[in-house]
Amino acid sequence: MINAIIIDDDPMTVEIISQAIADLSPNVNIIGEAADVRSGVSAINEHGPDLVLLDIKLPHGSGFDLIKHFNDPDFKVIFISGYIEYAIKGYKYNAVDYILKPINREELACSVNKAEDIIKTEEKLKVEAFEKNLKSLNKSHKIILRTNEQVHLINTDDIIRIEADGNYTTFFVEDGRKVLAKTTGSEAKYI
Repeated sequence: MINAIIIDDDPMTVEIISQAIADLSPNVNIIGEAADVRSGVSAINEHGPDLVLLDIKLPHGSGFDLIKHFNDPDFKVIFISGYIEYAIKGYKYNAVDYILKPINREELACSVNKAEDIIKTEEKLKVEAFEKNLKSLNKSHKIILRTNEQVHLINTDDIIRIEADGNYTTFFVEDGRKVLAKTTGSEAKYI
């Protein structure tokens, strides 16, 4: 589910947005509403939405003023306004879309679905990056050592100390082994 907040000072617009999302965007949950910049900032801080449906002209400032309260907003924005002249500025604030009033329900649903796709894609990328980082933390490096008798594969984390003597090196391993390997040329390999 995508959690959204509507910030608009017109109760009729809030009702139209809420109903359109309920009817046409079943994966979006409206978790809060606000009617001005101050209450909008509070609602965002309280609920931590994924998406904010935001009017431009609000009491105590503008939708742009509201966004400026957040250094690096972790929510997506769809501006909804009766003023076309703010559209370009809206996109400079990384808006997913800019919808003009009166609201077309299908256009709103299309914009909300676009935001939902972006949010899900970003979440997927974050999870993949986290998993990759976690795997790299758990991945231990190994070294291959050849002795006269056999080949040893040793985790580098298991090596307690190393002593060199000419072309030979003794690896002291946690499990008590001492591996004497010739270390010139390709006799030792780090993987």
